[in-house]
Amino acid sequence: MAKLRTTISISPDGIIVRLGERPTQVSTVDGTEPRLSLRDMDWLRKVAVMHISHVVSLSSISVSRVKPSIFIKPSTLEFCYDGKDDNYVLYDTFNDDVEIHPDLPLSIGYGSTMCFDAITDSSLAPDRDLLPPWEVISREWISDKIAPLGRVSTEVPWRSQDRPGFNFHYAAKRGLASIARLDSKQQSMFEDALSQLVDRGFCSIVCDLRSTGLKKPTRAMCQAAWSTLVKGTANEGSPVPLAEHYTPSHLVYRHLHPTTPCRVVFDFRDLNRFSNRGGYPQNSLAGCLLAIRSYEYFIAGDLSKAFCRMSSSIKDVPYVGYTCIGPYIVLWSRVAFGSTAAPNQLDASMEDVINEIKALSKLASTVEAPVTRLCDIEPHLVERCLLRSSTEAFSYLQGCPPVPKEITLIKFVDDVYTGGSNKSRVTSSYDFITYISNGHDFVIEPKKRFNSWEP
Repeated sequence: MAKLRTTISISPDGIIVRLGERPTQVSTVDGTEPRLSLRDMDWLRKVAVMHISHVVSLSSISVSRVKPSIFIKPSTLEFCYDGKDDNYVLYDTFNDDVEIHPDLPLSIGYGSTMCFDAITDSSLAPDRDLLPPWEVISREWISDKIAPLGRVSTEVPWRSQDRPGFNFHYAAKRGLASIARLDSKQQSMFEDALSQLVDRGFCSIVCDLRSTGLKKPTRAMCQAAWSTLVKGTANEGSPVPLAEHYTPSHLVYRHLHPTTPCRVVFDFRDLNRFSNRGGYPQNSLAGCLLAIRSYEYFIAGDLSKAFCRMSSSIKDVPYVGYTCIGPYIVLWSRVAFGSTAAPNQLDASMEDVINEIKALSKLASTVEAPVTRLCDIEPHLVERCLLRSSTEAFSYLQGCPPVPKEITLIKFVDDVYTGGSNKSRVTSSYDFITYISNGHDFVIEPKKRFNSWEP
């Protein structure tokens, strides 16, 4: 605590905790925008002074009220904007028994109160964030030559009409700083990690700032990258959405990791303050583990780069598609991993795929033949079960393995499981699930398949 310059004072008024106090320096924030930058907010959280008062009345603890009252009162933090004093609340809480002063109205405008981390405040989240993700996330299944059964295109669940601001120079400088001290081995690992994302068609390099200088890319540069990304998709031939916001990033090195020794990590903090969560996560680790252990046999699989398999809505690309990775400006047509809404976007999309699989299995159960293939069923009946019916979809389904008439499927984020009491039936179910999922380009990695009955 001494190294952090932390001071704790106890008085009749409560406990005062000072973190990283700077006694001889007072920070002022300059700028024309009525909000704090991420750098200023990081500093504020380090030096915030909070007065914590615990008010516990033992006589009030009864059957009707068994919990004490706890009040947390943050001190006033004043910063100057154009000669005006504004107060910024830095923290809020999930606990219903913790009250924050000053109280924040439900109608608070998050666009102008950037210092308040709204995404951690469940009491202020819209009611829709308490619904299952598939009832909240707007999405459609679009054509894509790589996904014959259709690719999902999801929208960001924005809080309002406000969007993140333009921050090219800040994001670009952070990207350049992330590679400034890399040795040759680390530089090679970084280039390999980025090449994997580019080669799979998730993103495309717009320009290299080491060649162009610290200036935003031209429309022609962006259009060239965009045309490469959307070739063979529903957006082919469309004009590029120009950047309104750039997402900064940094690099994390794990030298002993077998597949990704260098990982690109995006900083979506600015975006997250304008976005809802997109529903209440339905993933239950305990429930998933209990269900798997109840099966005599099971097979486990893993979705490869699951978040990047979803396409971003073209109207969201200006705010979520442009990133600064090392010295490169990189444009994404897919959903980049790391935002608050991304897990629920994936959850909603995979729920659609699961419902499609169950509908096809239910359709197969109406056929008396012991082994049923989709090519043997009336096309108009199959069409009703598909998320996106097309000539390419029916052509792809010609090679579909036999459809199990009973199927069990468990998912946890990007992991899928199927189980039962018979090895052959479990294997048949897994093969069918894999084929349909791969048809949507939610590729289940064959190398990560695990059969519980094998050593």
